[in-house]
Amino acid sequence: KNKVVNFSSHIQITSGGTNFSIETSPIRMSRTYMNEVKNLEGVRHVQTFATKAGILQSNADTVVYDTETKINRDIEGIIFKGVNSDFDWGFSEEKLIEGKSFFVSGDKPNDSIIISNYLKKRLKLALNDRIRGYFFNDKKPIVKSFVIAGIYETGLEEFDEQFVFSDIQ
Repeated sequence: KNKVVNFSSHIQITSGGTNFSIETSPIRMSRTYMNEVKNLEGVRHVQTFATKAGILQSNADTVVYDTETKINRDIEGIIFKGVNSDFDWGFSEEKLIEGKSFFVSGDKPNDSIIISNYLKKRLKLALNDRIRGYFFNDKKPIVKSFVIAGIYETGLEEFDEQFVFSDIQ
């Protein structure tokens, strides 16, 4: 129970409606409302986040078939968890087995990501590798380049198989 709560939270405030997607929809929260939430008894920390479905692509792998040489790339469907400067890295840093967390400022997007050990092995990746991520808006894919800053392992298969931490921008 504590692993799940520490990885996400006890309470998440999201937009209402019937959005059955794994992606979050933006919500507007006034400073007054945020302060009210922060001042509720038992609230230790408030942070913003976003989730977005995407794909990570491995680096090129050269494979020789009889007389033909081909370049293969593996892909893995994932969920980007975008974090902001208010993100509490405490639990996540405990679960880092390689590398480090990254700094999020509001000024310029950070291209660092933290992936799970599971994804590292599946896609044959290493710390500091530059890889491509794909997002989908309407019908057009958006390609973004990332650098692997850290590798985590929670021991929770569902999280480790899906989540990648990135700058919310």
